[in-house]
Amino acid sequence: TQEYQISTATYTYLDIKFLYSNKFSGKIELPKNSLFKKAKVLKSDGCYKLRLYLKKKGMFYGWDSYYNSSGELVFSFLLPTSIYKDKTNSYGYSLKGTTIVVDAGHGGTDPGALSYTGSAKYCEKYYTLLYAKYLRKELKKLGARVVMTRTSDEYISLSKRRSIIRQSGADLAVSIHFNACERGSPSGYFMGYFYPFTKSAASYLSKAVYKSNTLKRYNKGIDWHYFNLSRESSCPVVLTENGFLDNYSDYSKLRKKEFCQKYVKALTKGIINYFRSISVANPPKLVVITEKVEPKPQENSSSSSSSVSSSAVSKSQPG
Repeated sequence: TQEYQISTATYTYLDIKFLYSNKFSGKIELPKNSLFKKAKVLKSDGCYKLRLYLKKKGMFYGWDSYYNSSGELVFSFLLPTSIYKDKTNSYGYSLKGTTIVVDAGHGGTDPGALSYTGSAKYCEKYYTLLYAKYLRKELKKLGARVVMTRTSDEYISLSKRRSIIRQSGADLAVSIHFNACERGSPSGYFMGYFYPFTKSAASYLSKAVYKSNTLKRYNKGIDWHYFNLSRESSCPVVLTENGFLDNYSDYSKLRKKEFCQKYVKALTKGIINYFRSISVANPPKLVVITEKVEPKPQENSSSSSSSVSSSAVSKSQPG
């Protein structure tokens, strides 16, 4: 646990700084979108930066960057997706049009935490996959496109899991884990986040589990942490710690099918409430700002320069 916490997201713009650039050419054309209202090119500290102003304070959902086949540096930004009311299910909403990655932690040669019984079979990797499959089933019933990082007892590296999240075009990722502690016997759940734009999703999941009366909160039920997977920036990634396997009270609950189903319904409710909070009418899926950087020959090892041309295009997200 760290002292550092995020209270409220109050940012109104984001900056992309191009270090060692001495020229910025081209016209900034921002397509119609539900995320940014305007863009400016500014020069400060001896270089250029592209400032993108948000339409709503603190409303930002993820980003990625990569070089395309033409050698252009592409910055992509996730836009909020919308969900709509649906009276045909008990949640009252449909998740059709959303893409959600469900990550079952550990697996294969990585067993994760041992349970209260010390069983080599019924350890963390067993329960993460069990709960992940139940969550997938619940989300798919509501129309979501669900991508799993693993569906069997196999080892998947953290870099591969992050790659799956990026390539899926996910609107949200939920990583399933269980806790353990060698010192004493704490109990309860908490939701971990890293980026400020992920705290909202983590909060909705935490509140939904709290209201379900399945497990008590560990600490405050939500915590900032630098978990590797939660540092994936292309969408909000919530790492869920769903009780302590080495706590008799928690373990005696979470090993039961009825409890698992109730708990997964609570996670689903939290996911729905998160999407309800960011829903907008008919949003495009993704805005891509493309920057082409053409570095000049360096005069010496301590300095470099480049020219930057800019354009903006919109691009549909897969799925």
